[in-house]
Order: sequence, then structure tokens, then C-alpha cells
Amino acid sequence: MVKVDSRCSAGVARSGGKKRLSSKTTRGFTLIEVLVTLCLVAIGFLGVAGLQSFGLQQSHNTYFRTQADLMLRDMVDRMRANSGAAFAGNYVHLDDAPAGGDPQACEDSGSECNSTQMAAADLAAWTNQVANPQLLPQGRGRINPVGPPGSYVITVSWAEKQTQQERDNAQDNATCIDGEMQQRSCLALNVFIN
Repeated sequence: MVKVDSRCSAGVARSGGKKRLSSKTTRGFTLIEVLVTLCLVAIGFLGVAGLQSFGLQQSHNTYFRTQADLMLRDMVDRMRANSGAAFAGNYVHLDDAPAGGDPQACEDSGSECNSTQMAAADLAAWTNQVANPQLLPQGRGRINPVGPPGSYVITVSWAEKQTQQERDNAQDNATCIDGEMQQRSCLALNVFIN
């Protein structure tokens, strides 16, 4: 049995020396707890959404880097298959525009192509592939001769969102196209054909 002291005026009942709050004093307390919980859950969901967005961006950037790597290795294979023209310097491509010529010239003609014609067809096919916006956004490719004959730096660059630190690191890389690294990424490969 609980004894109620009639001297308690604010609705506080005494039971065994312990104080209990009446429902009037706790009325808004639960609502505040719910609002705080909702705010914390909302902040958590915003964090998850930010991580999801960052993950998707990095996945997309990885796709571009993979495409660029495949293009670099494709040109190396073409140069090694036509090593005489590569050693003679027929694969040099210093500007960003696609190389002129017909990429299918040596495949469709039915006649034999010499090494110079094959190099022109390879360059046309490769630069068209690099410039394809479905594979690389604003893709550019260059083949620069360096050092002795048959030695090249093959570079593929593309537009990509980067952090400031990535741009600063890229500007230190002399093998990328003329240090042009504002919002661009690049891969470069040193090749020696003998």
C-alpha cells in the first residue's frame, strides 16, 4: 500500500522516500527524444548517401583508368607488330587531334600494306578510339619519341574530376601531356621497340 502525503502540492507522490514526476512534468520529454533521434538518423543517412556518391565517382574514375590502360597497351601491341615502322618513327603523334587516314585501309583493301601504311592505319584507329567520348571523356593521345630510335612515351589523358591534391601530384608528373592537369588525368607508358 502506498501512502500519499497530503502535503505534496505539485502532484509529487511519495512512496518509500522516492520522488516520482507526474505526467504533467514529463509531457514534452518524449517528443524531444524523438526529435533528437530523428536528427541523428537523418545525419547518418546523409553520411551514407555521401559515401555512396563518392564510391560511384571512384568506380567511374576506375573505369576510365582501365580504358586508358587498355588503349596504351593496344598501341604498344600495334607498334611491336610493326616494329620496323615503329623503329623508323612512323608512329609519332604529337597533337591531340585524331590522326588522319582510314583505320580500315589495310584491313579492307585486300592488298598488302607496307609498314608505313600499316602505321598510318594503326594511328588512325588508335586516335579515333582514344577520342571516342563513350570510352573516355575528352580523350587525347600522344606518342612522343624520346632518346634513341624506337623509344617512345605513349600518353592517354581524359577529363576527370580530381581533388586538389591529385591535381598537385599530377602537375609534378612530366610524362603527362604538357603538364596540363586541370581536371584531367593521364596515364603514360615508356616503350622501347627494337
